[in-house]
Formats: sequence, C-alpha cells, structure tokens
Amino acid sequence: MVVADRLRLLLLTLAVALAPCGVAGAHPYHVVFAEAEANPETGRLQVAMRVFPEDLERALERMSGRERVDLDQTEGVDELIARYLARTVLLRDPEASREEGDAPALSTIRWVGKEVGIRHAWLYFEVELGRPDAEGLEVSLRAMFEIEPTQENTVRFRRGEERVTVRCNRREPWALVDFTPEPAPDEGGERPDESSR
Repeated sequence: MVVADRLRLLLLTLAVALAPCGVAGAHPYHVVFAEAEANPETGRLQVAMRVFPEDLERALERMSGRERVDLDQTEGVDELIARYLARTVLLRDPEASREEGDAPALSTIRWVGKEVGIRHAWLYFEVELGRPDAEGLEVSLRAMFEIEPTQENTVRFRRGEERVTVRCNRREPWALVDFTPEPAPDEGGERPDESSR
C-alpha cells in the first residue's frame, strides 16, 4: 500500500470515529455515581455526584415544565438543580417511627457548585444530616428514575479509611449505610456462614 492510500485510510478511520452518533447524546448505560462523606462538625453529608449532562437536562426539563434546559446557559439552572437534588437524594432513619406509606421528606440541600464537561457533569452539594455520621441511615438516590427505567445509581460513603458502596434502582430504591466489615474467610477459605451449606 502506498503512503497516500495509508493516509486516506487513516483519515477515513478518524472521520468515522469522530462522527456524531445517530442519536445525539445517547449512551448505552444509565448510571449516576456519587461519593459522600459526613462532616461531623457541620452535621452535613458532603456529596460529589457525577451525571450525564443530557440526562440531567432532560430531568430538569421534566421537573420544571420548561421546553429546554441547558446546564451552561439556562438562567437559574443552579436553583433548578438544587430543587431536583432535594427530591432525588433522600435520607431516612429506619429506627424513626413512620407510618406505612409515608412519603419521605425532601432533603435539605446546600448547593456548592458544578463542573460541566462534554461527557460528564459533577454536582457538588451538602445534605443536612442532623447527626455526625451517616451510619445506620437509609439512602435513596433516585436521580433520573423518572426518565430512565433501567437507571442504576451508586453511592460510595467514606468515613476516614472506611468505605461502603450502596446501589439504588427502581426495584430497590433504598439502601442501608452500614460500615460493618464483612467477616473474613476462615482458614479453609470459606466464610463462616458458608460452611453449613
């Protein structure tokens, strides 16, 4: 193959690779990822949450009834995001008495800011805990549930060196924050509860 043919093949490959997809903004998986750490001095949960910008825009359009929301250009978009987060980042104490079927209260959100990129947007905010730690609380991260039936959301909680990851979806919207470590395998390589099976 001559150099000109190789150059044409390379340019064609690049053109195909860089061409926009048939559906603007489409992506094959639907996830939100958040990292959270309680600040014992303020009694707030500090959260960094990664979302797909186009998903967040669609969710804000649906919530607000606006025809178009642009994370970079819509006036008052930060207030819209804070309202949306208050409805979709929920915490509850499973020990507190609540009647069957009670809707969880909206979270109290303190907006910090955002970084919007081409592929992802990072949202920074705090959630009032009213306690020094998230241990024992139940969390429900419902972001994008209303626009995507297969949405799968993950929150990684940190407490010093400890980590626990919880997942929320439409089938199981609530997850318990439990930093209790899993039991280590015994010398036989089995977990203690597996030996009786």
